[in-house]
Amino acid sequence: AQYITTKIRQADLQDAVSVRSFEGQTALVLAEEIDGEWYETLIYYYDGYLRELFTSASGEMLPEDGEKIMEANSFLAYADEPEEGQLSLRIQTSDGTWEELTLCLRSGKGATP
Repeated sequence: AQYITTKIRQADLQDAVSVRSFEGQTALVLAEEIDGEWYETLIYYYDGYLRELFTSASGEMLPEDGEKIMEANSFLAYADEPEEGQLSLRIQTSDGTWEELTLCLRSGKGATP
């Protein structure tokens, strides 16, 4: 949870943090512009792992392309109050315990459902 919190805080700019579906899974999406090109870091659950994938915003990647962050049983991300920038995350670790995190984005209305 601390790793994800740090990633979100680093990306916390207006409309840069969102939640969307990625190949049937909920993904936390962190967008950034580098040298005039848009890139995304996706954090999501796939095949027993929480994963991270950095790609061009227009790139077409598969869930198995992401780097394994940690073993997990589940990952949920959702925008509780998108108009206020409130974001919630739930990670079920490989031992079955849940880690829950609720953040209010400093940039406000950046989280989208």
